[in-house]
Amino acid sequence: MRHAALGQILTDGAGRTLYAFTSDGSNRSTCNESCVPVWPPFKAAEPPRTSGALRAELLATFSRADGSLQVSYNGMPLYYFSGDTAPGDAKGHAVGATWFAVSPAGEVVKVPPVSPAPSPPAAPAGDYGY
Repeated sequence: MRHAALGQILTDGAGRTLYAFTSDGSNRSTCNESCVPVWPPFKAAEPPRTSGALRAELLATFSRADGSLQVSYNGMPLYYFSGDTAPGDAKGHAVGATWFAVSPAGEVVKVPPVSPAPSPPAAPAGDYGY
């Protein structure tokens, strides 16, 4: 999927952004217990399929500590972010400087997070700017 600020990023079939955790090892998740409610793993009951710019040879699954299968891309375990509420959201990008959206090339996207533009300061009462 093409994200306006991040460029091409990985999403699931519903358009939800997928993230990598830079503390993980190759096909090894370190996000367990208290981490999982905020960063749910992208799990698969069967081998995942690719579409678009995704490279099938980079897509895999591995067994988590609980026995479930988590999807990885280029060896990076993939996760959702609980703060994303709609397809195309990427609010988890660059959180803690350790969670990043992933490109179809199999690399973390290092574009800085997009912040909302600051509101202009309110003019004092009676100040009309002239």
